[in-house]
Amino acid sequence: MELPALRKREICVIGNLNVDLLIRGMTSLPEWGREVVGTSHHAFPSGQAGYLALGLAALEVPVSVVGVVGDDEAGTGIVRALTDAHVDATGISKLNGEQTGLTIALVRPDGERAFVSNIGCSGSFSPELVQRSAHVIARAGLVAVVGLFMIPNLPITRVRELFAQCRRRGQQTMLDTGWDPKDWGSQTLDDVKALLSEVDLFLPNLDEAQAITGEHDPDAALRALSSLCAGSVIIKCGSEGSIAQHDDAILRHPAYAVTVIDAVGAGDSFDAGLLAALADGGTMDGAIRRAHAFAALYVSRESNRYACRAEVDTFLADQHRSFVESE
Repeated sequence: MELPALRKREICVIGNLNVDLLIRGMTSLPEWGREVVGTSHHAFPSGQAGYLALGLAALEVPVSVVGVVGDDEAGTGIVRALTDAHVDATGISKLNGEQTGLTIALVRPDGERAFVSNIGCSGSFSPELVQRSAHVIARAGLVAVVGLFMIPNLPITRVRELFAQCRRRGQQTMLDTGWDPKDWGSQTLDDVKALLSEVDLFLPNLDEAQAITGEHDPDAALRALSSLCAGSVIIKCGSEGSIAQHDDAILRHPAYAVTVIDAVGAGDSFDAGLLAALADGGTMDGAIRRAHAFAALYVSRESNRYACRAEVDTFLADQHRSFVESE
């Protein structure tokens, strides 16, 4: 049985917005008092909410964002980039006198990355600001909360209440927590596990799944999360693909082999590809395949990173042709 069809195709994304400054070609991290040099740098409007919304918009899914930015050039740029991509940004609050968040991503030649962040005004993203955008949230078919630990003033318990309200209205819920920079304290783990009882689609990466469950083996982590989650669980395993529990089925998908420019935002692009396919009425198996394709195109591009539907279709057709020819 597939997830129920969205009563509306629109997806509302609630989460962190910031600027990502990527420095690529890093072969090592600097020691205190030392300096290392990369090969190129790029700035992107992002945060998990930004990456997910831009990916959905590229795939022609109606999408709105609820979040905060500062009253600075960076915040104005993020809102402009989202609006230019046809994302509804009316749920974004501009906070006077506060800075928009910044993440510096240091990217190795193989695409792996490490992050240093100042969450800026995302630390002021409160339940009251979410309530201010209640009308935006209420009209969506699916409500996604992402970057949970980058919006620490929105308690996990309040997210659970929000999701419960959404599900009573017939909306679906999706969660991608991101990594906890405080290393998953016992209360955080209890709150996240309780939150999963109101989640229709949980999309952690392998590190997050292992941290939440205490299980090193991906299959064991999947079983543990599935026992807690109200719906489906998909664990993103990077170059190893993904493993999912959907109803009584275990779905395993390899990642597509591409040359990785960098993996910053890869998980969010996977989420976008998956949600777009489900919003179009696709099966879970097919949606995961499209999610891997969209993510593969994203990580292999230096610019213009969000593929359109036709490009995803072409990529999948080429992959299928190569597979058939190799048989």
